[in-house]
Amino acid sequence: MRKQGWRVHDWSAAVALGVAVLVTACGDGSVRSPDIVPTSRLEALRIEATGPLSTPAGTQIQLRAIADFVRTVPPGTQGAEEGELRSSEDVTERATWSSLAEAVATVDAGVVTGVASGEASIRARFQDKSDSVTVTVTDAVLEAVEFVKPEGVARRSDDRYQALQGSVVPFEIFGRFSNGDVRELDTDARAVNWSSSVPTVADNADDTRPERFDALLPGETAITGALASPDGVSPSEAVATLNVLPRSDVCRLELLAPGAQVTTEASDLCIGCNVEQPGAIIDGDDSSFARLSIPLGLLTQSVQSVIVSNPQGAGLTVGEPAAFLISRNSGLLSLELLSGVEVATVSCDVNGENCLERERFGDDAGAPLKLSLLGAVGAEEVRLLSTPALGAASAEANGLRLDFSAGLLSAAAELNVHTACAVSLPPE
Repeated sequence: MRKQGWRVHDWSAAVALGVAVLVTACGDGSVRSPDIVPTSRLEALRIEATGPLSTPAGTQIQLRAIADFVRTVPPGTQGAEEGELRSSEDVTERATWSSLAEAVATVDAGVVTGVASGEASIRARFQDKSDSVTVTVTDAVLEAVEFVKPEGVARRSDDRYQALQGSVVPFEIFGRFSNGDVRELDTDARAVNWSSSVPTVADNADDTRPERFDALLPGETAITGALASPDGVSPSEAVATLNVLPRSDVCRLELLAPGAQVTTEASDLCIGCNVEQPGAIIDGDDSSFARLSIPLGLLTQSVQSVIVSNPQGAGLTVGEPAAFLISRNSGLLSLELLSGVEVATVSCDVNGENCLERERFGDDAGAPLKLSLLGAVGAEEVRLLSTPALGAASAEANGLRLDFSAGLLSAAAELNVHTACAVSLPPE
């Protein structure tokens, strides 16, 4: 019996010893589980992009720095595997960012800004971990059309420009790019549609050079340059005002190329008569001229004529005088010349030919011409040979005819014609 009792006692002691090993007494006499001290470590840092890793110069890419952590946790913690719990945290604002090619791209708190085309390695560091990505920066892209202006002229804040009638005004178009640059657009690479709101004032009739406008008549017109394919560019067009001015104080509206044409005629008895450089009358240069020559004049039947017409442009104006700007090499141009010069308004076909006379001035039956001294133009002393106010008969006229006769008998009679005024302003 004693042996059996010992075994019971021995078993009880063993149980007590086991309990003592498995539990620990607290200071207040309570019992708790053994301490487990949690640990945490940064396992990796990775960079994530919210979009493509390519951007035009001047635009941005948003990057994020993500830290991956591993923590030891007590057994039974939800989501843990083998006593470890994994988690990720956005540390973009706390990471240290750097660009290895700042001439290509810069970075600040994960925001990458393209500077110039090329590639740049962007690095993020957090604690003892780092990661890097390569970003590609492409050429800046067009974001907006900024303005249009005449070529070679500084831009005006009001986008208003002036040109003399008869001149050719080439326009250019400028755009704002994603990097902030404002520069002229390459119209070979990006097509631009050009237009004039008042084609009779200025028109771009040459399809091969649509940006070049012919200043035809005094007045104002809006010149518009618009991208043929906007492709998200906004605004995709710009407008400038072109004010076409008369070329002189005495000629408000000239008959000029390319609209105007010059043809010549001579009477049958005008021996050796000719016109040198007839195109000088419509070239827009008052210092140049066409020379009408009558080498031998016989009575009043030796007549050399020039006809300047503008069949496709504006016609003459009833109630306004027309004129020719003329000179004479001998310097003897005076009122005596009026006996040998007549002017008529005419209607010509599209080739400047088959002209019908509408109203004549300077002959015995017609109203008299007026000869006004203007002064020197180039090397020549010039005068304005102007008609009275045109009558209703000239309503359909689109040109002027000047007939130069040698008189009763003369040798080497010459007259220089500088320009033709569809509407003139004779000095008082």
